[in-house]
Amino acid sequence: MTSAMIWQWKGPVPGREAQALALFSEVNDFYGKLIAEGKVDSAEWFLGTFGADFFIVKGEEETLLALPEQPDLRRLIAKTRVLNEDVQYGFYRTGQGLEAPLQAYTEALKELGYM
Repeated sequence: MTSAMIWQWKGPVPGREAQALALFSEVNDFYGKLIAEGKVDSAEWFLGTFGADFFIVKGEEETLLALPEQPDLRRLIAKTRVLNEDVQYGFYRTGQGLEAPLQAYTEALKELGYM
């Protein structure tokens, strides 16, 4: 099932900009290796003109859910939280992975009398 791990942050902590840029390269190297190994499908940055920035990794749900348990990614997560403001991440289903949760939602609406 195709899923996405989506990171969001508001920018670097003032005074830590250079370290945040260096981390950018580390993250690219980490996910570039996973892409080359066929473990994830893609990893892409979305830097906004204002507000939050995003980093989206797509791949199989089981693989993505296991990634934060890898020591190398744990280290990158810790650095990301120290160097950036308001860091958040979550897992999202996409593509054909939407069918099961949408079906469950529809059934719940019917059961509760909202449909």
